[in-house]
Amino acid sequence: MKYFIIVLIVSINVTCGLLLSADDLESKWDSFKVTWGPNSFNPEYFVKQPRTIAEAKQNNYQQISDQCEDIFLGQRFMKPNDYGVILIYDNQGTIAGVQMGIPASMITDKFYKYSTQKMFNRDTIAGVELYILTAYFVDPRTICQSGRNPSHLNHEGTGTGLWLQNGSNPIRDSIEMPLYDNTVNNTKWAKGVCLPTMGMSNNKSR
Repeated sequence: MKYFIIVLIVSINVTCGLLLSADDLESKWDSFKVTWGPNSFNPEYFVKQPRTIAEAKQNNYQQISDQCEDIFLGQRFMKPNDYGVILIYDNQGTIAGVQMGIPASMITDKFYKYSTQKMFNRDTIAGVELYILTAYFVDPRTICQSGRNPSHLNHEGTGTGLWLQNGSNPIRDSIEMPLYDNTVNNTKWAKGVCLPTMGMSNNKSR
């Protein structure tokens, strides 16, 4: 069975591929944009997201959780009724990840068993039951402990890696993804093609 993560990865869309080449080792992830589209000049696509809680509040994001004791880590923010982009911040108010929510009413198990997939966690926000996909941009163990201050954000960029939550325990069940194309060759990840403005598509069978 293949991990069903392409929807989340397309929603993140950071560079021409989350996987980098050796030439990109020194590059910095200095922005965070969501929503892929064929026309990069269309303002509805590649929308820049706030990387601190202060910026999120200035952009009308509302806090929906502020604790680290449930199935998700960090302080979560979203715009009213926009479940497609839920931003995660650490205990210092710095970007730490992103979630995509899909209303359960829109999903059926007829063609794909969403209800049995560990990567799709269930949550209820504002009375709406959702399937949630979660990606962390920093080691999940740091989000509620040390966090990152503005200096770290400036030095490290939006994130230091990519972890996909594949279960109800965000520490134990988060899977660290390979960042560089030369490391993917030594794993079970199958390399796909690189599409303009979308990036490299990879999948993993198990």
